[in-house]
Amino acid sequence: MQETSFAVESVRARRLSTLDGARRERWHTALRWLLVVPCLFFARHGIHAGLRPEGSDFTIYYQAGRAVLAGQDPTLVPRFLYLPAFAVAVAPLALLPYAAALVLWQAASLAALLWIVARCRRMCERELGRELPWLEWAPLLCTLRLVDSSFANGQANLLVLGIVVGAIDAWLLGRDRRAGVLVGCATALKIEPGFLVLVFAWRRAGRAFLAAVVSALLLVVPLSALALGWHDDSAGLVRWFQVQVVPYLRGGRELLAAHEVLPGQSLTAAAYRLLCDAPASSNEAGSRANLVALGPEQVKSIVRALQLGLLALLAATLTRSVRRSDRGARLREAALVACAALALAPLVHKAHMAWLLLPYAVLLSGTPAGLTSLERGLRWTLIALSVFAIGATAPAVLGRSLATWTLTHDSVFVGLLCVMGVLVLDTWCARGVPRESRRAALAERS
Repeated sequence: MQETSFAVESVRARRLSTLDGARRERWHTALRWLLVVPCLFFARHGIHAGLRPEGSDFTIYYQAGRAVLAGQDPTLVPRFLYLPAFAVAVAPLALLPYAAALVLWQAASLAALLWIVARCRRMCERELGRELPWLEWAPLLCTLRLVDSSFANGQANLLVLGIVVGAIDAWLLGRDRRAGVLVGCATALKIEPGFLVLVFAWRRAGRAFLAAVVSALLLVVPLSALALGWHDDSAGLVRWFQVQVVPYLRGGRELLAAHEVLPGQSLTAAAYRLLCDAPASSNEAGSRANLVALGPEQVKSIVRALQLGLLALLAATLTRSVRRSDRGARLREAALVACAALALAPLVHKAHMAWLLLPYAVLLSGTPAGLTSLERGLRWTLIALSVFAIGATAPAVLGRSLATWTLTHDSVFVGLLCVMGVLVLDTWCARGVPRESRRAALAERS
C-alpha cells in the first residue's frame, strides 16, 4: 500500500514539474516576443532613415551593387569600405527598386536576429546539457542598444553574425568543412569573422581552418573577378588595402591625417581619442575626449603594445581552455575570439557590437563550476557594468547630451572589455571540472 502511494506521489510530482517547466517556458517565450516589438520599431526606423536624402549605410551598399551591375569598380563608390566581394554579394538586391530592396534588407536582418537568438540558446543548451530558457530574451535585452544601432544604420552586422553563428554551430557538431566554408564566406563580406580561424588553429581543426582560408580566397579573388573582371577586381583590392588598411598599419600622424575623425569603438579608435588631442565626434565641432595630450607617435607605440598584450592574453587563455576542455569550453573560446576581433579590428562602430549577442548568451548560460564567492561576485559585477556601459549610450536612458558624451568616451568599448574580462575569468578560474576528450564530447553532442 505504501509503495503504491509513493508511486502515485512520484507521478504527481513529475506532472507538476512538467507543468511548472512548461509555464516557465511560456513566460520566457513571452518575454522574447516582448523584446521583438522594439526590434520591429528599430527596423521600421531604419527604413525611414534609409529613405532620407542622405540615406544610410545600406544606401552605400545598394550603390556599390549597382556599380557591379554596371560593370564598374564598387570601391570607387563614396564611403564604401568593404572588399569588392561584398558588393558582388549585394548586387542582386540592386536589381530591385531602392525602397523594396531596403525593406527586404531590414526584414532579412530581423529574421537573422531571431534566428541568432534561438540558435545561441540551442548551442548553449547542447554544450552545457541543461535547459536555459532565459536565453530566449536575456542576451537580446543586454544588446538592445547595439541592435538598435545596427538597424538604424542599415548595417550588415546581423546578417554576417547569422553566418558566423551557423559556422560555430556546425563546428561544435563536428561538421568542420561546413564550418570553415561559412567562416570563409563571412570573412569575404567583413574581415572580422576571419579571427575565428584562431579557434580552429588552437583546436587543431585542420579541415575547418583550410576550408575557411580557401573559401575566403576564392570568394575575394576569382569569384569576384568573374563578376567584375580581373582588372577591376584587382584594382579594387589594391585600392581597398591602400585606403582602408595602410593608414591603420602605419598609425600615428598618417592615421590621423587619413581620418578627420577617427571613428569606432575598437581599441585603436578608443586609445587615440583618450590619449591624443584629436576630434572625438564628427557631429560636434571641436569636441574632445582626451584625458591627456600625447603625441600621435607616442599613442601609436602604446596602441601597438596594447594590441600585442591583448593577443598574448588571448593566446594564453585559448591554451588554458584547450588543455582543460571542460564542458562548454569550445563555445566560450569562440565567444572570446569574437570579442577579440571586435577589439582589434580598426573600423568597429557600436552597430558592429551587436555581435556581443553570442558572448552574452555564453555568459548568461551560468557560472562555471568551482568559482569562489569573490570570483562569482566579480563576474556578475562585470556583466552588470558591461550592460550599463552599453545602455548608457542610449539617449532614452541618460538623455542625448550625456549619451553622446559616454559614446565619445568609449563607453561601448568599456562594455566590450568587461565582457572579455568575464570570459577570461571563467576560463582561468573554473575548477573541479574533469577533462573531456574531443571524441567523447562529439559523441555526447551528437
